[in-house]
Amino acid sequence: MRSYEQLARIAYEAACKKALDIGIREEGDSAPWDQLDPGCKETWIAAAQQLWSEFTTTH
Repeated sequence: MRSYEQLARIAYEAACKKALDIGIREEGDSAPWDQLDPGCKETWIAAAQQLWSEFTTTH
């Protein structure tokens, strides 16, 4: 099983890719996960925890 941080990173990278694909971000606009400040990472991790909690209560 993946950790919440791993899930958060996957979600962050998917969001960055989608933003690039649909033209609301340009190449280089989004920082790599490893360069995000800790507060930003904590936000993504909290989202991953909540989504996992929602997923496990419905499946």
